[in-house]
Amino acid sequence: MPAMVRPGTLYFLHIPKTAGSSLSTVLRAGYSPESRLPVHEWQGLVRLDRHTINRHAYFAGHFGTGLYSLLDRPVATVTILRDPFERTASHFEYAIRHPRGRALNLLESMARRVVAHLPISLFSSLRPLLYRRGLGDERVVAMLQDHQARTLGLDLDLIPFLGRPDGRDFSALLRDGADGVSDDDLFDRARRQLDRCAVVGTVERLDDTMALVADLLGIPSPPTLPRENVARGRTVNDRYRMTLSRFPGIGERIDALTRVDRRVYDHADRLLTARLAARRPQGRVAPPLE
Repeated sequence: MPAMVRPGTLYFLHIPKTAGSSLSTVLRAGYSPESRLPVHEWQGLVRLDRHTINRHAYFAGHFGTGLYSLLDRPVATVTILRDPFERTASHFEYAIRHPRGRALNLLESMARRVVAHLPISLFSSLRPLLYRRGLGDERVVAMLQDHQARTLGLDLDLIPFLGRPDGRDFSALLRDGADGVSDDDLFDRARRQLDRCAVVGTVERLDDTMALVADLLGIPSPPTLPRENVARGRTVNDRYRMTLSRFPGIGERIDALTRVDRRVYDHADRLLTARLAARRPQGRVAPPLE
């Protein structure tokens, strides 16, 4: 295998439930353990000082654009998106089974007492009730609404949070940051962020995505992507829409909550196609769009 030609500093901008844990196993392989930032959530990031953060070369986490406010040098960014309906349903069901302080209001107590221990067959029978209650709760909606577009498109400044532990879920930062931002403006911001990324991929086109990642790192494409953090009994390619189509109103509600995400995802898919077509003969991808 040829030596890895990795970017000096790399940020895997991880959006929840997009096969990110699997992709990170490939990305971080080119960086020594001491050069990898050892935190994955924003609460852990802001507990560190800027000097400590900038000693690292590989970053992967649910930091959105907030990481950029803490770095003293440019960073190549990789991100991967997922079909908005599928990602939102996966995020919702994961949060029910693993509440861990998430702002799920009435769902949280139900999850803690019952749902987390249910076999999949019984969980399925409760699915319509859980979705109808959850999608009617404003804090659950804040967690789910256009999560991909907000993660990419909202300029978060984390400097004021340094040294000040904050227990809020990342979705609360996104909700606050989205206040007053129109859908068109959010889409434009997310689109520009994607255009600046070194690699943009999608879950539905993992092989194509890995071809661009391999070009970036100077390695052969792995034959298969490791599967990590996938819900018990499911794969990242399962179709939640097919399952939820049996329950009136639920699919329409999810679509309504992800209108901007759909536009952002479609742009990511077009960008992936364009960059694959622009690959140079030696297998290297053309520079990202400015």
